[in-house]
Amino acid sequence: MTYNIAWDTTTDRQYFKNLMKKVFRTTDEPALTEYKTMFKMVDSKDEYEKFGRDAGLPLAEQIADGGAISTYEPIQGTPKDVRQKRFALGFKITSGMKKFNKWLTVQDLTKDLKTVMLESKDVECAKLWNNLTSTTYAGSTFDGFAIAYALHTNLDASTFSNYGNAALGVGSLEDALIYHDTRVDDRSRIRPGQPNLLAVHPNERFDAIELLGSAKQPYTANNQINSLTKDFKLEYFVYHRATSATWWVLLDKNHKNFSPIVITTQEPDIKMQDDVEGLTRSMAVTSEQFFEYEALESRYVYVGDT
Repeated sequence: MTYNIAWDTTTDRQYFKNLMKKVFRTTDEPALTEYKTMFKMVDSKDEYEKFGRDAGLPLAEQIADGGAISTYEPIQGTPKDVRQKRFALGFKITSGMKKFNKWLTVQDLTKDLKTVMLESKDVECAKLWNNLTSTTYAGSTFDGFAIAYALHTNLDASTFSNYGNAALGVGSLEDALIYHDTRVDDRSRIRPGQPNLLAVHPNERFDAIELLGSAKQPYTANNQINSLTKDFKLEYFVYHRATSATWWVLLDKNHKNFSPIVITTQEPDIKMQDDVEGLTRSMAVTSEQFFEYEALESRYVYVGDT
């Protein structure tokens, strides 16, 4: 996009004189970036990364005295490849626009460019969370299925479901906590988790507050304790990028194998240079970044509803 003096189409050329007391620019707000709460961050220096999956040894067997001891090999799964993408944006401003414009300065546009680049990353990453039952955006997890799926496959061929498909409430949140408490590994061994983050659509903010903030059982008149918060240190997070009013997930975000991830080689930069082509005296301001989001291991994400 090129900004020149024809940009101001008003009769009195307000933007080139001090005629206006204030310009209300609603896009001049801090960048809304929430992906760092919803993903695990992975730094990289390479455009292409590979992630593997395997399962260690099974449980020990009882054998007779003098009997031979069985040996086993780890089970190897199919690896996943992640290739980062380049996102870029820029603008040009003519010498006349830079000289005479009183309100839309290069500094303001450069600040806006930085904000747009940050939000572009946040919006792009949100595609994963808004398509949890699909492989369209994040691709498939290690087992080849979408993040939310009722028959995820372990490496020993057993299955598990991390998809509740139920509205947020006492019963559905209890089911989510039980899922994490009875979670299994790739050998079907129980590996109790410690879920810590309940992420919800803004419409469900107050439900989350009531579910997690009450000392007594919510939505009842009895004197029972709120068991939802007794053994788990849960926090709620309002995810403003969620597009479905019923969307919610329960994450074991602190687990070392938590996924989804965002791989970043380069955060948004700003480059200002003269646009010398054609000797126009215009100034070009550009920004670029390299990143990619991906779903790998699904079991640390319980999808309540999409």
